Amino acid sequence: MLVAHTPDADDAFMFYGMLSGKILANLEIEQVVEDIETLNKRAFKGELDVTALSAHAYAFLHDKYRILSDICREGTHKRG
Repeated sequence: MLVAHTPDADDAFMFYGMLSGKILANLEIEQVVEDIETLNKRAFKGELDVTALSAHAYAFLHDKYRILSDICREGTHKRG
């Protein structure tokens, strides 16, 4: 499985469990780290299995990629 994200700390953190082997799966995972523009272009070509995308690119690729629900919960936790 080809998993791609940007070098930004938040992306690296979101994918850490999968890429470090902390989440056990019977998958061979290859990591790709590139800027978001490059990831968008590669996603449009269908080169990536899992990837970070800009919101704009996702609007065009929603039929090919799904949002990872656990990653999207970041803003739902109460603080205080």
